[in-house]
Amino acid sequence: MRIMIQHSYMLPLLVSVVLSCKAFGRRWPAPYRVFSVLLLTIFLVEVLAYLWQSYFITFRNWPYSQSNLWLYNCSLIPQYLLYMAVYYKVLHSTKLKRAILALAVAYPVFAVVNNIFWQDINSFDSYTLAMADGIVIFMTIAWFNQVLRESEIIRLAAHPMVWISVGAFIFHAANLPYILSLDFLIHNDVPLAIALFYIFLTLNCIMYSLYIIAFLCQPPPPTS
Repeated sequence: MRIMIQHSYMLPLLVSVVLSCKAFGRRWPAPYRVFSVLLLTIFLVEVLAYLWQSYFITFRNWPYSQSNLWLYNCSLIPQYLLYMAVYYKVLHSTKLKRAILALAVAYPVFAVVNNIFWQDINSFDSYTLAMADGIVIFMTIAWFNQVLRESEIIRLAAHPMVWISVGAFIFHAANLPYILSLDFLIHNDVPLAIALFYIFLTLNCIMYSLYIIAFLCQPPPPTS
């Protein structure tokens, strides 16, 4: 039962991956195809991490790390570069596009330097995660601001990028303080750390459920 709860977010994630594939078949705009690749990447990492922790390390004389944290840490760079690619496509401002390009360079550099000098690849990579949270929060707010300033009126409830941005913002905005306080809580208040972990799982389910809604919407026009 505990394992099922800890991996409950895998069901909405899988459904969102399957639904997002229609972005290729129905000629959705490029950002949604990129986002579909992002979801598939996340799902494959989750499956591999589960297999690593549950089966691979049980092999006799298994010579590799007992932890699957390195898999999650290695996936952060491609995962958030794909997030940046999505918002680079949907944001119109030249300044914002340049900012995203700068972040696309700075983020991998910071992640690698962090793993070399501060947080080992087999440890919880909170610094890189915190930076990723901040980047997604920045991009989603920038997109909502763009929507508010545009003269064209769109049906928010029927626009896929609205649901994607709401899901991404809710999760990353809540995840940022959790990530920053987790090390302190583990050493000082374990029950609270565990409680927050289950809230984290719930937020995952909410985010992927909102991604499902995004791909249940009609394909947006090419400029969206």
